[in-house]
Amino acid sequence: MDRGEAAEVGPVANFRRFYHEAFRGERIALMNSVTAPGDPAFVVERLALDHDKQRGADRSIVVAVGVIAAAMAMMLIIAVWGILRDLSDVRKLRMDAEMSRQRAHAHRTITFMQGELNRIKPPHGNELAALAASPAVRERWERPLPQDRTRLYAALVSPSGDIILHTDPAAEGRNLGQHWADAPLPEAGEDAVRTDDLTLAGGRQALDLHTPVYYEGRVVGYFHSGFNYEQFQRTLEDQQRQATERWLLILGLVVLLVVAAGVSLFVVARRITLFRQAMRLAHVRRLADLGQLMGALAHEIRNPLNAMRLNLHVLERQSSGILAAQGVDETCDSTRLIDETNREIERIDNLIRVLLSYTRPEQPRVEDVDACEELRGIAALVRASFDRAAIDIRIRCDDESAPLRTDRNRFRQVMLNLVNNAKEAIGTSGTIEVVVRRRGEWVEIDVLDDGPGIAPQTRDRIFEPFFTTKELGTGLGLALARRFIEEMGGTISCLSKAEPGACFRIVLPAAQRTVAGLVPDADQAAAAGNLR
Repeated sequence: MDRGEAAEVGPVANFRRFYHEAFRGERIALMNSVTAPGDPAFVVERLALDHDKQRGADRSIVVAVGVIAAAMAMMLIIAVWGILRDLSDVRKLRMDAEMSRQRAHAHRTITFMQGELNRIKPPHGNELAALAASPAVRERWERPLPQDRTRLYAALVSPSGDIILHTDPAAEGRNLGQHWADAPLPEAGEDAVRTDDLTLAGGRQALDLHTPVYYEGRVVGYFHSGFNYEQFQRTLEDQQRQATERWLLILGLVVLLVVAAGVSLFVVARRITLFRQAMRLAHVRRLADLGQLMGALAHEIRNPLNAMRLNLHVLERQSSGILAAQGVDETCDSTRLIDETNREIERIDNLIRVLLSYTRPEQPRVEDVDACEELRGIAALVRASFDRAAIDIRIRCDDESAPLRTDRNRFRQVMLNLVNNAKEAIGTSGTIEVVVRRRGEWVEIDVLDDGPGIAPQTRDRIFEPFFTTKELGTGLGLALARRFIEEMGGTISCLSKAEPGACFRIVLPAAQRTVAGLVPDADQAAAAGNLR
């Protein structure tokens, strides 16, 4: 398996194949709806070109769906982590609350017993026996337990492990032994252990809190308080189950909303893409119909024009001979009339040629072109006529060269159109500057002049076919320029500037460009370096 085949293995490639198969019928129907048997070859080529561009747009949609899926997966991971963290917090909070309650009770009981010791003042070594014999201690010992179902026992134990007092009188006098607390519970604290010791807890699961009892700075015993660990676990499980159900409900709603939003985004993006493709293909179809019509009209118009041009040439020769024989100056009214008629015939012929160029597009012949070198050649070509109008044309390249991936003839035609438009806008005495700069994988070309500029309401329409502000303009120059630039993978836009004049910006792919299918829109081209 070669590298290209290996790249098509995996879930992304599988999804891409599914995506193209899912919408293959729509694309075929769309192609069939705008083509018909007998269409010219250039129409079929243009539709194939648009179809290839659509595959690039499809790849962008696949990437967008992959990003959404990755975001959903990340969201699920974060949500699961939050659920586990919340459940852990529930257990910790519940444990802290229960242990705080047990410690508060133990502190009150120990304080009471230490007060009794200070009152009785028993002899050394006889402190716990004195407490066991105290009626007040006995009364307090047996009072709270029947009112608290979570507390299993309370006991007063000597340092040697003998049970002096216990809420179960049968346990008094026994010894705990060495293994009564073999299950420490760090989350409850260093003074708490889990035990099911038969002597202390009666064989039930208990969480034992043992606190030392001090008298005259000495530890005379330990107070043990145990609560029902099994009931604590059941209560905790109920709370965790409720928290889990709440989180799952929230997570399910969020996932449902994200999935619905992702599907909606996918469908809307796909429909918009198909709509744009349909608009492009319908436009190509209209151009094909218009091209066929213009071809027929051009044939019917050019034949009489050629006849008129030939007859005028014959008439001019005969008129010149007659005028010469009569000794009349050749610059008479009849000669000027013939010249004016020839110019009008030439203008009509040029108009037909422009219309045919716009309505019968051809595939661009893309090659590596040095933009700086081409622009310097264009400047040399037009400099004589510009000098007569006192207009200075300047070419400024930020780099020594700016290689483009474009059609050389079309590039020259577009640039000649822009500089001639700038010359006509200036009239006389002005400056035209063409600035070339490299922007990563793109080459940016600005054509600036210091003429009267373009009104905002006009700037939005200047690229529309047949829109012109010139008295004798066709309205196809800039429309043709935009089509040429877009077919070469670039953009053209008219920018606003603070100083008088106009600025046209062209963005074309550089020759060493490696990323295919990425074309900046007009807004992105303008954002690359707005003029202030």
